[in-house]
Amino acid sequence: MRRPSAAELRFHGTRWAWVLGLAVLAYLAFPSSATDLAPLLKIGVLADRDVIAPFDFVVNKTDEEIRGEAEELANSAKPIYQFQQRAYDSATTAMHAFFDALGATGGGGGGGGAAVSRSPRAARMGATAPRRGRPPR
Repeated sequence: MRRPSAAELRFHGTRWAWVLGLAVLAYLAFPSSATDLAPLLKIGVLADRDVIAPFDFVVNKTDEEIRGEAEELANSAKPIYQFQQRAYDSATTAMHAFFDALGATGGGGGGGGAAVSRSPRAARMGATAPRRGRPPR
């Protein structure tokens, strides 16, 4: 392997000098901060710490205006669920039937285990008995 000549070094040096100059200029124009003041957050993710501005600024609004805007934003949020009276009534009826059947089996004494396993069927609810002989998976 041969060493490059002085003419080759000068030729390639002048070609790459502008790259080094541009890198120094970018470093001086856009210095990196020593601390991470505000990490980038994705939409919907809560911050694990409070993000506080590194300087004070004035909010030209009264407390009433701020409160009004907060209420307006809270009212614009979409509900997570929709109340349906029919679903509520059927769930309440099934719950009462289940607990009535369960209560009816509790006073009998000796055969309560078999009657308790029949109670969900009487209330039209699904339930399975534990397997005997081997532990549940």
